[in-house]
Amino acid sequence: MEIHNNALAAANAGRCAAEQNQFWPMRETLISHADKLDPKAIESYARDIGLNVDQFRSCVASEKYLPSIRADVAEANALGIMGTPTFVVGKVSGGHIEGVKLVGAQPYEVFAKLLNEQEHQIN
Repeated sequence: MEIHNNALAAANAGRCAAEQNQFWPMRETLISHADKLDPKAIESYARDIGLNVDQFRSCVASEKYLPSIRADVAEANALGIMGTPTFVVGKVSGGHIEGVKLVGAQPYEVFAKLLNEQEHQIN
């Protein structure tokens, strides 16, 4: 999966918002404005959700979360996960998925069936 710079910036922004206990509001805002993830827009979203903008700006500029984000993307790629949303019902073992990989939005019933099957395999 190739991740573009705006997506990296958005992921970094989410983690920086988390430092001020505002990950979820930032996530919702970024998803709602997925077509506008340039740095000025992201900073305005931080202001809109009540973040300390100076602290947020400093965190974003440091890019301290980018290595971890890139590592997460690399791990997903190694497991054959190439997009979002992707869910694994089961586990990852030895760098391989043991279970069922679901790509895309799925109805509740699909998850319930797979979780019940997993539970029966454990018991």
